[in-house]
Amino acid sequence: MLFIEETHAAIGARIDDLEVLYRDGWMPELARTDGARLVWFCHLAHGSSLSYRVVTLTAVADGATWEHLSAEVRGGRLADWRREADRCRHQVDGRILVPLACSPALDLGQIPTAPVEVTPVMYMQDTMWPRRGLADQYEEALASSYLPLVDHPGSQLSVEGAYRTAPGGGTHRQVVLMQRIRDVDRLTQLLANELPEEMEAPGTWMHEALTYRERWRSRLLRTASWSPVQ
Repeated sequence: MLFIEETHAAIGARIDDLEVLYRDGWMPELARTDGARLVWFCHLAHGSSLSYRVVTLTAVADGATWEHLSAEVRGGRLADWRREADRCRHQVDGRILVPLACSPALDLGQIPTAPVEVTPVMYMQDTMWPRRGLADQYEEALASSYLPLVDHPGSQLSVEGAYRTAPGGGTHRQVVLMQRIRDVDRLTQLLANELPEEMEAPGTWMHEALTYRERWRSRLLRTASWSPVQ
């Protein structure tokens, strides 16, 4: 399975139009394509990044499905949709992601293809750049150390997707985590204070992960109320 992640720099006055195009156009049109679904539609949280940014993740079953979808966007039945979407944004940056072996399974058949209004949720999306030559070891450490650390009911985060960039689909070997925030109040405390020393002591994930990476980017995302996955 492949995931097409796009970050849209929307025109401020047309960001709502872009959302409608994805809700009433892209999502139902993908339902007509076997093996392609919109998974997430998210706004970058106000005050956490550049203004009027939207992040979308679309899942496709395989390369052949991606090729078919790409052709439809370039000059097929989605060409008019693409032209209208381009009128709503200054630019769009994309990358193609593949799931890590430890990523939670995603059943495309269970993803909604029609909008259902629910309460939006928050995600922390982390992008990591492993040290040169240590990407495989970092992915193994994520699976053996980090995921078990957050895989319990009392955790502040739950990992909903773990990916790396496909060859040619973005900066080589980025690792990306989509983490649902279970407790926004605890996140606020984390942002407002230094990490406790015990969280960075030898033997902790924050300390041991420095063996494999020391550079990452976190983005706070808020799902649209109709986003297929919350």
